[in-house]
Amino acid sequence: MKKWSMLALLSCLVLNAAEPEIYFSFDRSARADFGGGADTRQEIAGTGNEQGVIGNLIRGTDKTPDKILTDGIAGKALRIGNSSDGKAKQTWEYKPFTPISAAEGSISFWVRPVDWVPAERNFHHFFGAFSKKERILIYNYLDNQQLIFRFGSLAAGAPSTGLQADISKWEKNTWHHVCAVWDAKTAELYVDGQKSAEAPRKNPPAAPFTRFQLGEYWSGNPGSSSLDELKIYKKRLSAQEVRDEYLRHAGQATAGSAPVQLGVGSGTASVDGVIASGEYAVAVSGMNNSMMIMMPLMSIWISFIVPAGVGIYWLISNVLSAIQSVILNKIM
Repeated sequence: MKKWSMLALLSCLVLNAAEPEIYFSFDRSARADFGGGADTRQEIAGTGNEQGVIGNLIRGTDKTPDKILTDGIAGKALRIGNSSDGKAKQTWEYKPFTPISAAEGSISFWVRPVDWVPAERNFHHFFGAFSKKERILIYNYLDNQQLIFRFGSLAAGAPSTGLQADISKWEKNTWHHVCAVWDAKTAELYVDGQKSAEAPRKNPPAAPFTRFQLGEYWSGNPGSSSLDELKIYKKRLSAQEVRDEYLRHAGQATAGSAPVQLGVGSGTASVDGVIASGEYAVAVSGMNNSMMIMMPLMSIWISFIVPAGVGIYWLISNVLSAIQSVILNKIM
């Protein structure tokens, strides 16, 4: 009975999650899974063909799925930045049937710097939305190792809201979650589930954004990046909703940034009935004492920020697993 109650609780958490207006899984193509088209949402990722807004490659040479898609945080991801052969820059443009509101909304995605780090002097552009006079830009600035969320007018000297987050510690081939939220009064920038910046809007809401772009907006050598699980909301996400979205794939991000590799022991095995030192040893990289300490601490932290039933469920499961291990070790 308790098991079914816990499943019902977890189901409610999923059902209560904020629903995006436009969603890209990038598992099969650069087209949205749903949203942005003239029709209402019909399908979700993994259950059928994409039904959302179609992208137009306005710059770049990669067009086929084997070229434009790469391994993602969940399934596949979209390759942005340089093309697969390094000779062109990839930019996809979308024109949603219903424009993105300038008065309230949120943009959430996972990004991975494949072959660059923020210390390199290059722009890395991830998302941009445009109206006739204003824009939203989310990008890594070339000089200060900052992730920038800029919201405002295209005109020189016009009011524009800019937020920055320090990403100097980002490493190659590590996934990070980015979420930009806004309403008529304020704008916020989150990185990996934590609020990094907040500022009042310097410009009142203007016309909605009729098109948006994924990939490079400026010239230069941006290197290669991967973009995955892009979600565009018509509401301002709360801090808890952003954290929930981050936790949805945080486990995969941690595992992907610290791969575990197994190697053979240093000794030579001999069939003599005695196991010598190093004979059957296993060499492990990517997992050390710090991980053995941090993972339980993360579980404790998560238990405090989710409903109590989840923490109790994890506690009971871990206790039973420990008892089971003791019993099995004595039997065998």
